[in-house]
Amino acid sequence: MKTRAHIAVAALTLSVVLTGCGGNDDEAQAAEAISASMMEESDEDFTVDQAQADCVGEGMVDRVGVDKLKEYGMLTDDLTVNDSVTDVTMEEADADSAADVLVNCVDAQAIIAEQMGADDSITPEQQECMAEAFTNEALTDMFSLMFQGKEDEATQGMMEPLMSCMMGS
Repeated sequence: MKTRAHIAVAALTLSVVLTGCGGNDDEAQAAEAISASMMEESDEDFTVDQAQADCVGEGMVDRVGVDKLKEYGMLTDDLTVNDSVTDVTMEEADADSAADVLVNCVDAQAIIAEQMGADDSITPEQQECMAEAFTNEALTDMFSLMFQGKEDEATQGMMEPLMSCMMGS
């Protein structure tokens, strides 16, 4: 299903981006690396601007911390974003923080709504239903599960409302 693929791509792209920033040189370097990585991943399916990318970088560093981001393997010892960041598994509290930063900095709900709007097979009623289902709270929960390495659970949690909207119930 094209919509499910768009949601998965957006979620993975968003999760690839995440890793830290703050007040000292290491924090600033980490935040900048995350921001730059996010801008590199920005494309026609997932577009972010510099302010959003900077917000994510700084927020990740502030809320999760450089040391934890290194422990998780999101950042390398030289404070660059790890190429295998999608394999990272965070503790629940840090995953919750990362998801909160992401949803609040990037407006994931608007990005997903825009992707759904580009899919000609989805009616305006279905789009409206999905916009109501994919609230910031629901997206934060989904991204948190993804950051915890629970992608199947995250996808499953979003499939029920998606299917309900697609079937018109």
